[in-house]
Amino acid sequence: MENKIQDLLDAISQNDKYNGCVFWGPGIYFVIGNGTIWEIPDDAGETPRGGWFPDIVTGPTQEEKDCLWLLMDTLHFDSYFFSDIIDQCGDEFDEDDAEEVFEENEDEDGLKIYRKIKKKVDSGSTPFESICDFAKALGRCDLDSDTLYYEWEGEFIEFHDNICETGEERGYFDSISDAEWVRILENIDDHIVTAD
Repeated sequence: MENKIQDLLDAISQNDKYNGCVFWGPGIYFVIGNGTIWEIPDDAGETPRGGWFPDIVTGPTQEEKDCLWLLMDTLHFDSYFFSDIIDQCGDEFDEDDAEEVFEENEDEDGLKIYRKIKKKVDSGSTPFESICDFAKALGRCDLDSDTLYYEWEGEFIEFHDNICETGEERGYFDSISDAEWVRILENIDDHIVTAD
């Protein structure tokens, strides 16, 4: 069984398709590199990368980026446009409170820009289903598309680049049997983590 696992790990490690991919198993996230399973611990004490797995996100798609940059250029705002609102609303954009925050800050120009963005999004002519989706994408506009990140204390940490710091070799998490690992590895495409 160990030889079977090693053969599968070697094959996955050598396949560029899986380079940088994060996978899931029962109760864990992991990456595979150099023929080894690196488990990503979720202990709260594991520095920035731990703490019960903060939200996993990707950068906006190219279509979303094109829309964001066009509106930023046209309406003269930057990627921090929603930062104050997010800070005041508890680390997440809240559409219901947005206008109130602009008014409390006596930011008439910001309120005008916000209403124009919202009108554009509500018209259905952007890739965003809601102003909330727009705000979330705006905060990630500088991130690479199709790359997974942790969000931790306002910073986006690329999963794969940090695996040497955050990962533990197989054996740290021992509740998955060898037979289960074989099933996971044989169906590895079904275990790729994607951001919602």
